[in-house]
Amino acid sequence: MTDRLPTSRPVVLSFNASILTHEAEMQTVVAEVRRFVLLGRPTLVVVGGLWGSCKRLGDSAAKVSARPDEPALARLLNTGEQASAALLSLALSDNGIDHALADARSIRFVAQGPATAAEPIAVDAGALAGLLDRRRVVVLAGGEAIDPRGQSVSLGRDGADLAAIFIAAQIDADARLVRDTDGVPEPSDTRSGASTTRERVYRSLAWDLAGSVAGGQVSTRALRYASRVGLPFRVVAPGSDIGTLISGTTELDQLRVMPARTFSDAVSAVA
Repeated sequence: MTDRLPTSRPVVLSFNASILTHEAEMQTVVAEVRRFVLLGRPTLVVVGGLWGSCKRLGDSAAKVSARPDEPALARLLNTGEQASAALLSLALSDNGIDHALADARSIRFVAQGPATAAEPIAVDAGALAGLLDRRRVVVLAGGEAIDPRGQSVSLGRDGADLAAIFIAAQIDADARLVRDTDGVPEPSDTRSGASTTRERVYRSLAWDLAGSVAGGQVSTRALRYASRVGLPFRVVAPGSDIGTLISGTTELDQLRVMPARTFSDAVSAVA
């Protein structure tokens, strides 16, 4: 099996519940994917569950079991991300974007540790490269993995970010965490007189500082892994190429407007 990657450097996009607030927002993801398709970039799209799906599934488990079996609970929690991936696949097909709907087994995405909070340890870069080479767009359910024995496990909370960062490092891809704001703003308690629409935004942010500043936007485990392997990545809004670069240095940008993103904007971008 070859480890060859497509000649154009791939990009890995991670979408979490800040974007995936309801099914209609799949059009936002479609618009972002189309941007990279037009640029000729092989694109891996990693999606988390829709807003509130993890809590709903956890509540369902609690209604039938006082002490849920961890492997069974992991399988249940994975259905949230699997549903998002299937919905995105439907939306991409409806918009005429050729793609492959992958799963953890098809790319041998392996994790170990607790069944509901596993840590990724391997992915078959050759299998993924082949999919990206043939189809150019690949969709993956973010929280789903398999353990070394081939059993289903979950990466847990913010698993899409962790999966995206891990896989990007393995296949030498650009990584972007797509959020509902364009970058990481300076904490409000360090600013005086700042309005709700104009904020100082970090142009770049060191991995260690990001843990305390961007905790609500970026998975702590993803940050820890990116820092360990030295992988820079961006936190951006849909349609943006600016955002905040999470890397080894910290720099505040000039004061700039961060307008509210609306679903109508995303639909217009797709149309």
